[in-house]
Amino acid sequence: MSSKLDDLTQSAIFIPYSDLEEEEEDGLEESKPFFESYLHDLPDGEELRWDSYRAAWTKCLDRVQEIVKSIYEPVMLEVVESVQKAHESEFPGLPYPEIPAITITSPSPFPAFIQQVVERLGVQEKRKKPDSYIAHLSPAECVNMTATMKAFISGFITQTSSKSQGFKSSGRTLAPYDVRVLDAWYQDLAEKSNKPPKLVVVLHEFEQFDSSIIEDFVYICSLQLRQIPLVFIICLSSPSSPTYLHNTYPRSTLALLRIQQYAIPSGVSLLERICLETFASLEHEPDLVLGPAMLESLVDHFTRYDSSLDSLIDSLQLAHLKHFSIDPLTLLHHETPSQETMEDPSSLPFLDTLLTRIHDPVDEDEEIDDWQTKSIRSVMKVVKGARKDFYAHARRVVLAFNLVRFVQKFAEEGHEGLDLQAKGDFPKYVRLYVNVLRGDLNPELADLEKIIRRLDAQKVVAFMGQLKTFLESVPEDIDISEALDELEQLGYDSSDELFTDEEDARKMAAENPSKIAEWLLKYIRVWTEPLDRHTLWEVWYTRESPFPSQIVNPSVRASVVSGLLRPKEFVSEDNHGDDTGEEQLWEYPDTSILFHRYLDSGKMINIYDWFESFHVVLETQRNKLKEKRMAAALAERKKAQVPDTPSKRRSGKNVNGRTPSKRKGKEKERSLSPPPAEDEEEDEEKWNMQVHARFIRALHELDYMGFVKHTKRKQDSVLRTVFDVSG
Repeated sequence: MSSKLDDLTQSAIFIPYSDLEEEEEDGLEESKPFFESYLHDLPDGEELRWDSYRAAWTKCLDRVQEIVKSIYEPVMLEVVESVQKAHESEFPGLPYPEIPAITITSPSPFPAFIQQVVERLGVQEKRKKPDSYIAHLSPAECVNMTATMKAFISGFITQTSSKSQGFKSSGRTLAPYDVRVLDAWYQDLAEKSNKPPKLVVVLHEFEQFDSSIIEDFVYICSLQLRQIPLVFIICLSSPSSPTYLHNTYPRSTLALLRIQQYAIPSGVSLLERICLETFASLEHEPDLVLGPAMLESLVDHFTRYDSSLDSLIDSLQLAHLKHFSIDPLTLLHHETPSQETMEDPSSLPFLDTLLTRIHDPVDEDEEIDDWQTKSIRSVMKVVKGARKDFYAHARRVVLAFNLVRFVQKFAEEGHEGLDLQAKGDFPKYVRLYVNVLRGDLNPELADLEKIIRRLDAQKVVAFMGQLKTFLESVPEDIDISEALDELEQLGYDSSDELFTDEEDARKMAAENPSKIAEWLLKYIRVWTEPLDRHTLWEVWYTRESPFPSQIVNPSVRASVVSGLLRPKEFVSEDNHGDDTGEEQLWEYPDTSILFHRYLDSGKMINIYDWFESFHVVLETQRNKLKEKRMAAALAERKKAQVPDTPSKRRSGKNVNGRTPSKRKGKEKERSLSPPPAEDEEEDEEKWNMQVHARFIRALHELDYMGFVKHTKRKQDSVLRTVFDVSG
């Protein structure tokens, strides 16, 4: 990565934020040090931060893909099994064969799921041919029946294009869209295989297909089903009950299909599992800990705007990109630069920023003394220790969250649990994790204490048994020895059997529930101390840093209005230096001129009056441009004149020794004289036609952007749709 825009050898360009005055005017005092610290960066800081970002994001992406694969695995196995057993059992006595059709429903695009199904169906062992051949059909290539059949047939026969097992149609006897070509290809393939393969047709975006084409396609395929074992996989995004198939296609078409329905896990449950297993799991340690503001923005965008998996992954990537682009110290995320790099004179500004951040009194108990940073080696040691302490505490925060979640699940078994119902579609456990990060657990802890104190003898035994299993599953890198020692003093020994005697259980129920509650509350409060109390927390934690929602969901209306009001601000940088002052209306594009006149009118705009006001501005534009052309022509003419020599000025003759004639002067005056009246009328007529055309085009552009509304009451008028416009 490079910071030079003309470096063609780099795949990414780093453009740091440098507009400090605007940030000071907006009063963003909290973010000001981040932007100013770019002036105190290492010489190769951009490359180091880019490498840190790629390492952190790769680890997060691999974790998300692993979770998604585990979520899709059960449904994927059922779909694969249905395809493999599609033609093994047929219902006897049917008047016509039925095509096995598997519908997969998901409200968002699911290319990852289809890819897993295709990979599993296309698996082939060594020296064996695949059990299934797969062809993909999309609405774009199925515009008519001929194109559909051609894409359907070629999708299969092109998969065996090698010389050893190839099948080529000469095209002399059969057309490429004739289904008998596929029949001949399959019979040749079946003769060379021990087990005849199945032909799977994947119909993507099924709602976008022309229903009449699909009806004919299903009918043709049903006629060949005895010779060709076809299986349809239909991808639907509409609700599963009633399905799009039953609402759109007639009974004659549905009778040719044997439908099996499957729904892909999606929605809030998918979001909750990905968030918790990526950032709040004891089995995984993320490189970057997302703060409460980031998580809330991710959930809000997923539930309100785009609930697809791709959108969630893009949002996570943007969160990582923002973190590693706003603070130069994030290059310390994984490792500290070498001592030689830190000792270089060009690194002194960065070192000064690092020392300032180290001595920042975030927590009085963890304040760094001056003697600990007397040398660069000691500074590097402090950074390494801060990294270790932060990740250790982050793991304890995750442990505390899972402990509260464990109590909640145990309480839900008895139909009593914590009040975790969040407003709207916000997942309850993600909300609990956000509260843990903020240290705002007082209501939950109060309910937790009440639940434990109300346990009877049998539930105490069950609770302690499950608590023992939970604590044994805690990874070794999380130190809970102190908590276990204190728990043993309450009568719990992890090495012995737990409460085998009923009298011990009654004694525990009578004496220890309150002590167990105190133990839980004590360590949950200790483990959930805010992460921003550690030295250099901003390197590994986003805290309350907001999500860059402007990139994902920009204000389209404000951008369009601003572009129409001030079009010169949206052009290339080359034109920015030509601004000599405030621009006039006649210098704007036609659509901007018409929009300015649009703002000067009332609720209803008369199109003829609108055209006349537009015409006036274009006349001014015409005259101004004519004056500029005349001035430019005169300037060019003066440059083209040959300068007079002294001898010519004395003699008054030209180079040939002749006196300039008056005739040439008259011809020059005649060339500058205005054209005849007929030419003026013709030019004026062309100009009026041009004005009409430019007005119609600008009007259509505003209509396309939704600024006008047509009404049947007055054919010569339109209604405004935008009134509140801030300059």
